[in-house]
Amino acid sequence: MSITITNPTPRAKRVIAQATKLAAEYQHAYVGTEHLFLALLRSGSASIFESLQVAGLSELDRSILIARVENNLAKAQKRTDPDPDLVKEGAKALRKMADFIEGLR
Repeated sequence: MSITITNPTPRAKRVIAQATKLAAEYQHAYVGTEHLFLALLRSGSASIFESLQVAGLSELDRSILIARVENNLAKAQKRTDPDPDLVKEGAKALRKMADFIEGLR
């Protein structure tokens, strides 16, 4: 499944570029939610941290989550398809963040 993003913000462009770079670093032939999620976590965006706190994650939890995603990506080197469990986790977290950010508008 692919998604087309029309008129992405500069921040969204940076996150997508970082996710693309991560996919290449892990030798993955796709950019999946796990790459986007890790790029968002690494971005240092205040709204991401606020979203994680609303979801009940502490700073330590965030660090553990980053390490877990990185570990799973490393295990999945040279994959041509996304890891279904990571896709579900990433999509769920991205939905929560999107809902929180939408609530700020």
